[in-house]
Amino acid sequence: MFSSKSSLGSTTRFVTPYYFISKINLLSWAVGEIFKSAFTGRVAFGGFARATVAQAMRFGVARGIFSNKAGLDSASIAHVVAQTKHPVRQGTIAMIGVIIDTLIICSMIGHIVVKPYAWLFVIVAFLGAITKVPLRYLL
Repeated sequence: MFSSKSSLGSTTRFVTPYYFISKINLLSWAVGEIFKSAFTGRVAFGGFARATVAQAMRFGVARGIFSNKAGLDSASIAHVVAQTKHPVRQGTIAMIGVIIDTLIICSMIGHIVVKPYAWLFVIVAFLGAITKVPLRYLL
């Protein structure tokens, strides 16, 4: 329909004011609707839901960054100063640390959050690890 961006821009520049003028009767309705709906429970719920999602995303990203030191790029400092005969082995250990932290530990935390009463098993396992008592005596 249009041969270039400039013709699209010139056509839009010509059509937009006429479109606005044709819809000017809806302007007062739109402003009234904004002020009428601004103080309802639906809007408050939407704001609460947005804040909840924002905080969940913030803490999720923080968990991803802070679950291992690779997210902060401070793990590389520890691996650089390591005394080793084979640098490839040290790099492999660094990669395995990230894999264990991200895949295993974060997945376990996700399962704990999703599954009911999973946190109880983790507490019991933690108590068993601290006190060196076998799990069969704690459960």
